[in-house]
Amino acid sequence: MASHAASSSSAPLPSGTNSNNNSAASHGLSLPSNLPVPENDGGTIHLVGHPLPACAPLRVIHPSSSSPSECEEDGEGEVDLFMRSITHPERDILLFVYPHTGKPNAPPGNGWDEIAGARGCTPELVGVREGLTALRRERKGGNDVMIYGMSGDDQEWQREVSGRLGLNFPLLSSHPASSHQFSKALDLPTFEHQGNTYLKRCTLLIREGQVVRCDYPVFPPDAAWRRVVEQRWLDEEGQ
Repeated sequence: MASHAASSSSAPLPSGTNSNNNSAASHGLSLPSNLPVPENDGGTIHLVGHPLPACAPLRVIHPSSSSPSECEEDGEGEVDLFMRSITHPERDILLFVYPHTGKPNAPPGNGWDEIAGARGCTPELVGVREGLTALRRERKGGNDVMIYGMSGDDQEWQREVSGRLGLNFPLLSSHPASSHQFSKALDLPTFEHQGNTYLKRCTLLIREGQVVRCDYPVFPPDAAWRRVVEQRWLDEEGQ
C-alpha cells in the first residue's frame, strides 16, 4: 500500500553511512526551512499492483563513469523497464520520480518554491547518490537492485545534471519528445507551473513487471532514499 506519511525532518542514517558526507546539506544544497509540505492527494492510490506499460523504451542517461557492461542498455541509450523487470525477476527496480532539477543561474521561475513538493530535486539526487551503497546493502537476498531517477527533463538537461552532480545511477527521461507515454500510461501524478507539466515526487518499487510499493508524497526530498531503507522495501523479510 502506498505510504501516506510525510515527515518534516530527515530520518536517521542507516548504520555504516557517513553522516558527514551523506546529507545534501553537506554539499551546500540545504533546503529552506519554510517549504510547504505536500499533502497526500491520492494521486498514486492506483499504482500498487499496477502493471508497467508495454510501451516505447525510456531514454536514459548513464553515469559517465559506467562501463558498457554496467550500463545494461536495451538499445542505444534506451531502457525498457517492463522487459527488464520481466527478464530479471530476481532484481528489483527502484525508481525515484522527481519534477525538475534546477541549474546554476537557471532558476525554475517565480513561485516554484511555493508549490508543495516542487523544490528539492537536486538534494534528492545527491542523497540517492550518497545513499546508493546503503540501498543496495539492504537487499538481503543477495541480489542487486536496479536504481533509476526519472523526470520530465529532456536528455540534454539530464546529461548536464548527471555530470555536474557526479551521479552514480542512470536518469530516465519522460520528456514529451522521448518517452512521455510511459508516465501517461502509469497515470503518474503531475502539477502545472507556468504552462509546463511536471511529475510529482514519488518513489516506486517495481518487481516482475508491476509496481509493488509506492512512497508518496515524499518529504523532505533529500530523505527519499532513507525512507526506502527505513520501510525495509529491499529486505526480503520485510516484504
